[in-house]
Amino acid sequence: MSKISVIMPCYNGEELVAQAIESALGQACPDFEVILVDDGSTDATPEIVQRYTDDTRFRLLRKSNGGVGSARNLGMEHCTGDYFLFLDADDELLPGCLNNMVEQLEAHPEAIAAFGRHQIYDVETAERFSVNNLFPPSDTDINGFVKFMLQFGMFYRLDSVAYRMSAVKGLRFDTRMKLGQDFKFILEMACRGPHIAHDKYCSLLRRGHNSITRQRAQFTYSCERQTVIDFYQTHGPQRITLRDALSWQHVRFSKRYEGNRPFKAWKHGLLALVLNPANVYAYKHLIGQLVLRRSADS
Repeated sequence: MSKISVIMPCYNGEELVAQAIESALGQACPDFEVILVDDGSTDATPEIVQRYTDDTRFRLLRKSNGGVGSARNLGMEHCTGDYFLFLDADDELLPGCLNNMVEQLEAHPEAIAAFGRHQIYDVETAERFSVNNLFPPSDTDINGFVKFMLQFGMFYRLDSVAYRMSAVKGLRFDTRMKLGQDFKFILEMACRGPHIAHDKYCSLLRRGHNSITRQRAQFTYSCERQTVIDFYQTHGPQRITLRDALSWQHVRFSKRYEGNRPFKAWKHGLLALVLNPANVYAYKHLIGQLVLRRSADS
């Protein structure tokens, strides 16, 4: 058995998969494994990842193409680690990531997950920047953590969180969903136990290249909305009402569109107030971002 497992789905990632694997090799953690899941690649990806299997810490699983969720599910079935995290084949683990995760989970045996921050590298502009999303207070209980996630969405990424394998049990990615599998999985895990946050940067995500990340569609409003509705049907009432959760979702999508699709930004911002006229955050966004900033720009 290994202390921590890295699950890496691979599909037609010949340009970057070696860099992703090397970022795992460069970790100082003495006890880890990497489970490479080739999801029916048609390029040179299988040959590239095969070269690493001479190292006994690396295992290659092959399957017919079924999508990233099914590849992650297969990886979880073959984990031997006490903890695990996911790494896409076009991203990288930052130095110290695995050690940081293990240290956090060892120091907090009550926690089922440890998460940190991530950086983004824009291939088109060659810019690298840190993403500093708002995290919940350290003393937030499980119900408060779920509420925070329903308000702010995916404030951490799958590449920057390690889960305790014993807490996952039968939970798997919903392969029926074309979009939003990540959000549903993270939201379900939020209900299962305490999460520990730290401010260290765990992963580097690439954007703007013709790879897995670019080919994968962005979240759409309808898919995330259905995920939230299904969550309430399964788990019942929360500290935040369903209408309020959907109001916050509209704010998130308004912020997503504000830079390039102003009509949609306004539409979602106003719908947030229709669902919850008392959503102060929606007012702040509409006035501060869509009104004052636009006035300043003009």
